[in-house]
Amino acid sequence: LQERAGTGGWGLPGGYLEFGESYREAMVREFKEDTGLSVTVDQTLGVFDKYFYTYPNGDETQIISTLFTVKNIGGQLLGQITDETTALRFFDLDDTPTLFFDQSQDMLDALKQWVTKQD
Repeated sequence: LQERAGTGGWGLPGGYLEFGESYREAMVREFKEDTGLSVTVDQTLGVFDKYFYTYPNGDETQIISTLFTVKNIGGQLLGQITDETTALRFFDLDDTPTLFFDQSQDMLDALKQWVTKQD
């Protein structure tokens, strides 16, 4: 999980699409930016779209997230703080911190269900 600099909370690595970018391309780019690791997309586990976010200026947006499984193909886990990441840590799926956004928790729950089916 990634501890976010902006919120101080934990969440899954990710971010926003750049113009013309596919979900998969954005995920690969954001994962590299957030963690230092290069990955390829393995499969899509779900799309999560039931939550909204209000910015400090009052603007509202609907957050649409796609959860992927990935395979590490290289890179090194970031060892220093960046403008987006204050910490990176692996957690046991049964012992994760509270995530900063409810939608992230829904995604983590879906990941737990997927892992259970793999056993």
